[in-house]
Order: sequence, then structure tokens, then C-alpha cells
Amino acid sequence: IFVEFDDRTPSASYWFDLGNFNEGIDSALQGLKEEDYQKVQNAIIRTEDLLKENASLQDSYKRFPRTLDFLFFSKQYLTRTREDIYDIDLRLLKELCLYLAFQMGYDYVILDLSADIDEDVMRNALLYSSKVFMTVTQDVCSIGHALYLLNELFKQGISVSSKLYYIINRYEEADLNFKGISEWVESKKLLTVPCLNKDFINANYFGLPVILYSKNRQLKSAFRNIETTILGGASF
Repeated sequence: IFVEFDDRTPSASYWFDLGNFNEGIDSALQGLKEEDYQKVQNAIIRTEDLLKENASLQDSYKRFPRTLDFLFFSKQYLTRTREDIYDIDLRLLKELCLYLAFQMGYDYVILDLSADIDEDVMRNALLYSSKVFMTVTQDVCSIGHALYLLNELFKQGISVSSKLYYIINRYEEADLNFKGISEWVESKKLLTVPCLNKDFINANYFGLPVILYSKNRQLKSAFRNIETTILGGASF
């Protein structure tokens, strides 16, 4: 299950036209708090159910893996105003992951978090995840900010170096190359995604993950490397 924990500008839910549901992470967390676990299950978007609907991206959904489900914030929560009150506790992220993995039987719970997410969410995600993938661009500011963030977390007693992998997005040969980045971040656990902006733009336009759209061999090889790393024993 793919969980996008962005309550401001989510991307995957928009790309795949999955942002119009009335239940989501917010109602799932509320369900956990109230011990109403049906709310958690109702909040999940299942690929099998998408195939039964007459949706605009029906052809794209047919290409999704049948075992892939999604969880996003609900439409109401994303369009909330300051006056709206939601009884949710973002600190329940750990309990949500445990419920998805052990009660609902998901093999992998993949959390997509932005750097500006709620501090409690970030802390719990980093502490209880089996593997952490930090995406940066091939830019000194992006890499420098990542190292700053990791250093600040370390000051708070959170160290993820043993399970941290860097994904260098839009990578191409330049003066700041793979070896230079590896030496800078003091890690050999680096993965790269080649700079193929056109493929990503087109994939987003057609509502498909880029790996299901692009025929570029270099890109497919990059994603196979990421897949192999993820499948190497991680549960969430």
C-alpha cells in the first residue's frame, strides 16, 4: 500500500485522479483513535475497486499492479478551511502502519513524506520504518539541505544512517558526479534516476507511473535497482 502523507499539495493522488474520495488518512486515524477499524478499511483505495468504476483513467488503472492499494488524505481534509475542525492525531502514524501491516496483511507499507510534514509524523516514520529513502536532486542546495535535516534529527536522538538510502533524482554526468556525492554524504548507499524530464511529464499527463510508461532502458534499470533495494527484507 502506498500512503502519501502530504496534506497540502499531494501529487500522486492528482496524477492518478484519486483525490476525490470522501475518506482518507484523516478518517483512518480517527477510526484508530475511536477503535472503529472499519473506518481504516473504508479509507483505502483498492486497485481492484478502481477497475469496477467508469473512471476517466480506466485504461491507466488496468496497467496498475492488482496488489497495489493507496491511501491519501480525503477531499474534505485537503480543502479544509481554518474554521474546520478535524479530530485526528497525526502521532498515530505508527499505529496506522502496524494495523496495515499486521491486521490487514500488507507486505509493504510505503510512506511518501515531504520534508515539511508534521514533526511527530516525520519522527515516527523515521523511527519505525525498516528502510528510509531520501530523494534529492543533483544540486548542492538539495544535498546540503538533506544533510542539514539529518543533522538536526540526529541532535534530537534520531539516527537513520544504518537504514538510509539516497535517491539522486534527475541524475546525469556532471562535475558533481556519483562519486563526489557519495563522498559528500559519506555513504555508498546511493541510487540514481536518470534525467528524463519528458518521460515523467508524459507519464503524469497520461496518469501512469513512469515505469509503466517509459521504454527507456536506463530508467527501467534504475527502477529495478530501487525495487531490489526495497524488497531486500523491508516490511514498512
